[in-house]
Amino acid sequence: IRVHRSAIIRRDRIRAYSRGAFASLTAILDTGAEVRVGRTYERLIRSEIREQALASEAKQPERGSMR
Repeated sequence: IRVHRSAIIRRDRIRAYSRGAFASLTAILDTGAEVRVGRTYERLIRSEIREQALASEAKQPERGSMR
């Protein structure tokens, strides 16, 4: 996935996102490397985060459904 005009990273290598100075978004990779997300790509990354969150919620069993 392209996150900056000079950076393309693999989705499966992204471990987290963080907010940097001046509200810039940074992708944290499984190696510990930090890659700045360009303003142009922030909307795409936000939708990726949202989709991942929805997918992980769908995988979790509902509480109280077992008796």
